[in-house]
Amino acid sequence: MIATNNDIQIRKKSDIQLYNECSECRTWSFGHFDIYCSKCGTKLDDSCQIASIKDYAKNILLEFLNNFTDLAMEAGISEIPDYATEAIRVNGNVLFNQYATRHILAECWNEVEIALDDWKDGSGMDFPVSNIERLHVFSISQHAEMIWRGIISGIQDNNLNNETIADAIDQLRH
Repeated sequence: MIATNNDIQIRKKSDIQLYNECSECRTWSFGHFDIYCSKCGTKLDDSCQIASIKDYAKNILLEFLNNFTDLAMEAGISEIPDYATEAIRVNGNVLFNQYATRHILAECWNEVEIALDDWKDGSGMDFPVSNIERLHVFSISQHAEMIWRGIISGIQDNNLNNETIADAIDQLRH
């Protein structure tokens, strides 16, 4: 299938990163509003969008619905966030770098707290945090679950079809 201009624009719009790398010294920057490298002062590339935890969760859901449409239609509607976040949950981390993970969590701490509160509201228990990577994976997975609950709130069926997938994709993009 040949990608149309619209497909390319959407793909570029959804290309998000967890950090911005300085072109001079290769130091990673995690701040959403950082303009200059904290190490060497070089102006950072402002074309990349640094993802918050919620942005990353949306992107994971979007990628799953775009790339695994058949599986999304076969799975129960409530299982979609589990399928979408399976890779990071199995790996146990998002990045193989504790330094980066700590900075991302510090930058997005309010979203970590929202995920922890949502978990506690749903289960009545605190989430058992064993390490920083698990907290990061949990936060992304929980945000995927929260986002998905908002998307499917008006859907009556237990399974998705082409129309509901297209609607969900549209909601995730906006």
